[in-house]
Amino acid sequence: GRAAAQLSVHSLNGLAGMIGANRLQELAARLEEALGANDPQTATLMPSFSAELAAVLGRVRDHLAGSGGEQSGASQPH
Repeated sequence: GRAAAQLSVHSLNGLAGMIGANRLQELAARLEEALGANDPQTATLMPSFSAELAAVLGRVRDHLAGSGGEQSGASQPH
């Protein structure tokens, strides 16, 4: 329910910060706070959060496609 959603949004907030997705991080923080406070504004935050999440995922997908999806490190065949 609400606690699981809050935990998921909290995780996305941290991940957004790690990859520099500042707008997504801001929206996730606001949504996490609203979920925690059982704020009726939660529903009004969802469309912009969802749209920004989709945009960030699209940019990540495009970046990975542009790099050939190659990974660095030990997982590379030698």
